[in-house]
Amino acid sequence: MSGAWGLFAYDALDYTAAQQWLDRKAAQGWRLKKLYFGLLARFERDETSVILCCVAPQGYVQGEEADSCRLCAGTGWDWVAGVRGMDLFVSPPGVFPLPFPSDTALEPDGLFRRVRRRWTASALLILSLFALLGCVLWGTGGMRWSVLLTSDRMLCGLAFAAVDVGLLAAAALSHIHVYIRCRRSVAKGDGLPVRPQRPVRARVLLDYALMLLVWLTCFGSALAWIGGNSLPVERADREELRREPVVLAEDLKIRDGRTSSLSVQEGASLLVSWRRTCEVLRKDGALTGQVRCEVYRCRSVRIARLLAGALYREEREGRPRRLLERHGALELTEAALGFDQAWTGDGPDGSCLLLRQGTTVAVLEAPAELTGADTLEKLWTRLQLEGKAA
Repeated sequence: MSGAWGLFAYDALDYTAAQQWLDRKAAQGWRLKKLYFGLLARFERDETSVILCCVAPQGYVQGEEADSCRLCAGTGWDWVAGVRGMDLFVSPPGVFPLPFPSDTALEPDGLFRRVRRRWTASALLILSLFALLGCVLWGTGGMRWSVLLTSDRMLCGLAFAAVDVGLLAAAALSHIHVYIRCRRSVAKGDGLPVRPQRPVRARVLLDYALMLLVWLTCFGSALAWIGGNSLPVERADREELRREPVVLAEDLKIRDGRTSSLSVQEGASLLVSWRRTCEVLRKDGALTGQVRCEVYRCRSVRIARLLAGALYREEREGRPRRLLERHGALELTEAALGFDQAWTGDGPDGSCLLLRQGTTVAVLEAPAELTGADTLEKLWTRLQLEGKAA
């Protein structure tokens, strides 16, 4: 027998529309064979028999071995599948069945209860998925604003999550509207309304698309977090860096015969371009300190303020997600140093200075005093800052 495929995009509240669709297929000589993934219907061609279908809006058949399933088979009905609160039956080849042995149409309250339970289970699944993703990313630092602003991958993940929330809200409102309409129709004694095929099928297809989008978003956000936190660290050319907006140990006059190795990370997102350097200082083979410099060029002053505030909170919490950070929480205090915003603090490895000037945000940590007049003047020059007061 030849076969064909179709989309069974219906739910329990619209089982009458599903019945009409299957009846139309049966009139064309197509017998429902199997349902895959609750959506793909497989039909086989049969032009020698009268084909009858039935959609029962309940879940009283729990499998092919259930007593109710055997009862239906004895009256000429073969159970095909159970999906979204409906059981699908079809008459076997060469068999003209007896009237379907069910009075479920007389029990709309039971149908409404099953629909509510299914909605509740779906909502709990989606909320659990978002909660798990949020706990993983937030607990490991992936959801911190400094990571989001400096990674296009994380920004895309956040945008997808916002789209998910909007679409899920629209789908929920659509379901609630249909549910209320059906309740009112039953209360008036008119039974469940028969809705047009196109909006009925579109609503179910939207549900499937939303679930697929939610899974893809969660998977993509996890990959983004993994990729965004494994950036390569490269050896830097000191001569090239001297022409870039970065502060080195020699600029702070703390070399005094020490040797150093220099590493750098660079990246850019739609909102922020950045460079992070780490200069490890040694004297006579022993580690004597590190100079860390981070410079962020933001697309606007508002983004720079948001990033500066995020870095400030991360330093105070002791959980910065940046190059070779090992110190704990720092007690930063706001300071008037001539920049638009500035905070200073002392850590176990030296001093820390966080500043924002216009659209530039910088973090500097070094085993030296960072608030002296000569050092601040050097910072204006080396970081290529603009807007200095006369």
